[in-house]
Amino acid sequence: MKAKEFPDFIVPQHVSDHYGVEAPHGLFACLSQVRLAYLIGADLAAIALCRSVTELLIRYHYAGDIAHATNSRKTGLRWLIEQLQDRDDFKFLKNFSLVAKVDAANDILHQAATDIEHRDPAWGLLAHWFKVLEEMIDRAPAPASASATP
Repeated sequence: MKAKEFPDFIVPQHVSDHYGVEAPHGLFACLSQVRLAYLIGADLAAIALCRSVTELLIRYHYAGDIAHATNSRKTGLRWLIEQLQDRDDFKFLKNFSLVAKVDAANDILHQAATDIEHRDPAWGLLAHWFKVLEEMIDRAPAPASASATP
């Protein structure tokens, strides 16, 4: 991906049906905010939002059959990711290194500003994370039955 290009996300209907286009905290709003932050060079904001979208997808579209998956106080994101990527139907998630991405995002976001020498680590993380989000959205499973919505 060249600098300042942002992918067009095609959202399957079974995913988009959970969200209003104008919902302030829905998938479309988050993706729009990721795009805006990235395009104006607010890489730290874009990283935080990529992590947020990843969590939204994991909790509401992949882990629907795991008790308390939508409650971040009862189930940690790392634990959910590890549970899902060990399943046969979600083994592809392991290829995305989601735990490493979430950890890298946490490291970047929690460093003192003086510790960041240049924006390359943030930019490199973002460039790959966009591709991961695109594929996670595309491959999100259709719900087996009505489930909780974000």
